[in-house]
Amino acid sequence: MTVPTFTLSDNTTIPAIGYGTGTKWYGGPSDQVSAGVATAIEAGFIHLDGAEMYKNEAGLGAGAKLSDPNERKKFYITTKVADGAADIPKALDESLRKLGTSYVDLYLLHSPFLPKGVTIESAWEQLVAAQAAGKVRSIGVSNFRVEDLEKLAKASAVKPVVNQIEFSPYLQNQTPGIFKYAKAHNITLEAYSPLGPLAAQAKAAAGTELPLTPVLKRLADKYNRTPGQILLRWTYQNGVLPITTSEKLDRLKQALDIFSFELEQAEVDEISDVGATHTFRQYWTNKFFSDNERL
Repeated sequence: MTVPTFTLSDNTTIPAIGYGTGTKWYGGPSDQVSAGVATAIEAGFIHLDGAEMYKNEAGLGAGAKLSDPNERKKFYITTKVADGAADIPKALDESLRKLGTSYVDLYLLHSPFLPKGVTIESAWEQLVAAQAAGKVRSIGVSNFRVEDLEKLAKASAVKPVVNQIEFSPYLQNQTPGIFKYAKAHNITLEAYSPLGPLAAQAKAAAGTELPLTPVLKRLADKYNRTPGQILLRWTYQNGVLPITTSEKLDRLKQALDIFSFELEQAEVDEISDVGATHTFRQYWTNKFFSDNERL
C-alpha cells in the first residue's frame, strides 16, 4: 500500500506515518536497532524517526543503509538535537556522521528546555542556518508549548513546520491549547506514544477497565482491526502524524494498514469525548502537568 503524505508549510511532503526508534530502541545495541529498522522497512515504512537523545542513530543509519546514495533517497529521515546540546552545528554533524548521510529530511529541537545561557530563539537560528547550508531539508520542534512557539514567531521569519508531541485520546493536548494553536498556524503535529490508552490499560489495577477500552474493542470488532489500529487511525483522521514502533513484522504491517479503512466522524468524536475523561501522560512528567484537554 502507498503511504499518503502530509504537505508541510514549507511545501515539502512527509509520509503520514513514521517508525520511531525511541522507547523500544532507546539506547539499544546498534545491531538490534539496525535489525528493527530493517524489519520496519520490510513492512513498508519509509519515514524513520530518530534522535540524538535516543543514542542509536548509528543503528538507524545502518538498518536503512543510508550510506548508499541509492538507498538514502528512498527514505524520509528525521533526527533531533538533544536539549542539552549547546553547540548545535557540532551536534548535527555528529548525527549525520552516525546516520551515514550528508543530510536529513527533518531536524527538530527536541525540547524547549535548553542549557543555561541558550535561548530557544538562538537555538532556532542555528537550525535555520543548517537548513540554508543544505544539511537539513525542513526544520521543526518537539515538545514545544504555545508560549515557546510564540517566541519563535516573534523572533524569526522561518517557522517550524512540525511540532512532535505526546498525543493520544488520553492526552489530546500535551500542554494547554497546543492542538488548536498548531492547526491555526499551519504547524503539523506529530504524535509520539499514540497508543497511550493501551499502555494505560496495561498499567491499570487488576479488574479496572479504563473508559476507552470498551469503545476501542467495539470499533476494532466492527472494522475487523486491532485497538491499536483504531487509535492510529483516530490520530491520522485528526490531521496528526503518528509515530509508532514495534519489533514485530505483523504489527508494523498492521500500522501501515490504517490507510485502508476510515472511521465515521461520530466515532472519531466519540473517541475524543471519552478519551477526554481520563489523563495518561508517559513523558516529560517533571515539566508538564496539565490534565487532558479535549481537542
